[in-house]
Parts: sequence; C-alpha cells; structure tokens
Amino acid sequence: MELESLKIFSKQDQVAWVGSGGKSSLIFSILKDLYVKSILTTTTHLAVEQSLFANHHLILKSTQSLESQISKINEGITLISTGIDQTEPKKLSGFKLDEIQHLSKFCLDHSVPLFIEADGSRNKPLKSPADYEPQIPHFVSKVCLVAGLSGLGKPLGDQYVHRSHIFAKIVKKDIGETITTDDLFRYLTSPFGGLKSIPEGVEKILFLNQADCIEDQNEILNLALNCKRYYDHILITTTNPNTFNISVIAHFGQVACTILAAGEAKRFDFPKQLAKWNDKSFVKTIVEKMQAVPVDKIYVVTGAYSNLIEAELKGLNCITIFNSEWKSGQSSSVKTAIKNLPENMDAIVFLLVDQPQFDIEMINNLLKKHALTNADIIIHEFKGMHRHPVLFSRKLFPFLVELKGDAGGRQLFEQFPPVTIKINDPYLAIDIDTKEDLKKLSSYRASKSN
Repeated sequence: MELESLKIFSKQDQVAWVGSGGKSSLIFSILKDLYVKSILTTTTHLAVEQSLFANHHLILKSTQSLESQISKINEGITLISTGIDQTEPKKLSGFKLDEIQHLSKFCLDHSVPLFIEADGSRNKPLKSPADYEPQIPHFVSKVCLVAGLSGLGKPLGDQYVHRSHIFAKIVKKDIGETITTDDLFRYLTSPFGGLKSIPEGVEKILFLNQADCIEDQNEILNLALNCKRYYDHILITTTNPNTFNISVIAHFGQVACTILAAGEAKRFDFPKQLAKWNDKSFVKTIVEKMQAVPVDKIYVVTGAYSNLIEAELKGLNCITIFNSEWKSGQSSSVKTAIKNLPENMDAIVFLLVDQPQFDIEMINNLLKKHALTNADIIIHEFKGMHRHPVLFSRKLFPFLVELKGDAGGRQLFEQFPPVTIKINDPYLAIDIDTKEDLKKLSSYRASKSN
C-alpha cells in the first residue's frame, strides 16, 4: 500500500525520529515520497555521507539567521547542520534544543515539514538510549520510532544492538541470549526504551522496519497488535537504501469499535442487551471482552433501553451514544456511530449486542487483515452467509452516513465487495433473537466444554 494514501503525515508536521534499523533510509524515503520541499536536521549528529542524500546542504552557525537564507531552501530535501563536528570529523553537528525552536517557527511560517533525527544508532538493527538520549524537542507533533526486525533471532550483543547492556537490562535478558519478539515488545513499550522522553500528547508512530528479513509474517503482525495500545500508528515496512523506495507491508491505524445495542428486542420479550451470558449481561460481556483488544475507542449505541444500559456500563471504559432515531432501524445506529467518530479514525468495527459469545481473536483477525489489505469492508462468513463482526474503512464513512432502513452496512456490499474471513465454528455464527435461541446456544456451549 502507498504511504501517502494512509494520510499519516502532513506539510505542517514537525517530526522527531529515534531508534535504529534503517532509520535514515526511512527518513529520506518518506521525505522524497511525500513532500516537494522539506527540511531535515538533528539535535545530535548525522553521518557526513547523509548530506549526499539531500538535495541541498545548508550550514548555519545559528538558526536565527534562517530568514536571510530562505532563497537557498528550494524544492527537495534541505539538510541543515552546523557543519563538521570538531571532535568527530565524520559527523555533522546539529542544534541544541533551545536553538532548534527558531527552525520550528520558520518551518511553520513557511509550511515546510521539519524532520529531526534525535538520536544515533551506529547502523545496528536495534539500540537502547543513553542517559542523554533521545534529544526530542518539546514542540514536535509526532515522534517516529524505528526498530530493525533483522535483529530478531540474533544473539543479544554489541554486533546487533547499540548499547546492548542497557537493552539487556530493559528486557531482562543476559548478553548472548537470542532476541525474540517478546524482548522487542518489552523494549518498545518501556518508558526506559522505545517510549523514553516522548513528550506527553505527541502522536507516536512505530516503524517495524526490515520486514523482508522475516519469514513468519504472522509473528510480526501479532507483535504490532500487542504494541498498538502504546502507539497511534504502527507500520511494518521495508526500505531500499539505494533507491529510497519504501514498501508498507501493513498499517495498524486508529480503529473504533461500536456495539449496536439500540433495538427494542420484541421477539426476546425482555431487554436483550441485559440478558445474561456467563452471569453478566450481553452488553457488559461484549464491552469487557473488547477491552482486551487494542482498539482506540469503544462505543455503545443505545436507544430503546438507554438508561438501563448506561447504568449497566457505568465505570467501564466505553462511551455510550444515544440514537434518537432507533425505531427507524439499524442504519440509524450505524449513522449515529459514524457521526460521533473522531476525525482521525481509520476504520470502525461493528458488533451486534446479541452475539456475546464472539471470540476476541475474531476482532484481532479483522485488525490484522485490515492492516495488510486496507480493504474497504472485511466481514466474517459462515457457510456462505455474512456474519458480524464487520469492519468498514474510513473511505466508506461518507456512504455509511447515508444509509436508510434496517439493512445497515449490508447495503454497501454490492458496490464494495467485502473481503471475507471464514468462521468454522457454528457457535461463533449464531445470533440470539429469542430466549429459545439463548437456551440452544447455552446448551451448545455446554456440549463444547464437555
């Protein structure tokens, strides 16, 4: 998939880059791919040869003189440094944190994106920050962390990890032991590792780079899924250091989950949302299950029994939305959900309140499939029949708000044919419409456990 289509970066961005494993290649690849004009600098050092990859190299002793140099900032990548480091002749020196503020203002005033390399990595796949690293300016809008997947399966040591002794301490392993995805997860989610010194409220983007070195793709997808609670976006990528081409293998973006719970449930002869499953109400069971899944928002659309449902969900990490048009059918609940989404959502997953027996792996599989395909619609299928949960991409939000009647999102399937995930267990495909359905499903569950 194309990085530009994911709409992660913009011309107003000021981005700090940290980590290792192809970080410089990623920076130049993205700058070349997305922007007509851009500025790259550092708060530490850059290798001298990196100036060869830029279109222009501007040497300034102070960022306060930028306005007088504006004519030299042309199309392409302009690298700005203070020149050769006096103590390390193979390095270019950058700017101190207080100096770089002037560069930030200049870029904002002229709508030029600013990328800042905020630490070094010595060309190793993995690294740990020193006490003084990373040097991330407080004003950045995004922090991108890069980790090289070529370090997986290798012995923990200086050959593959810059400052391996710190890495070993963070992941609680000895030097020489094999680096696993569990180790990488611990490092990437540690406030002393991947998350160190990131300003509060800044958008965090993780690049799992060098994916071409990995045979078990699903292992990396699961690593990304486990890290998603800590990052706003996760991209699995490969880059060509010679051509600066970037390939996005998968993208885990911002996803909301909405539980449709507005109906009157006439056939059930009781507020079905509050019927019991494993000694908890249907709606509470579903919300609690979803809290084990790395989605970014959980919504419950209510209607007929809104007061009862809100009381039932009190204290849980979810947002209830009242659908005043609930009598007009399921489409009104879908529209209510879409209209209440934050602008940054990349996709939405819909769950029905009458399927409390769903498995959280069904949601994980939706998220992984969407990360790999960026498909418009992904739905479960059982014996040729479409079943929930279902995912819709951001592209279809304008279509979803125009739906009418009780058919919901199914109205879009002909125009946007869904990608399907097969359900093999009939237990996971059953809707509970009546009390008799609930008895049958409970009996089926009991027989499965025996």
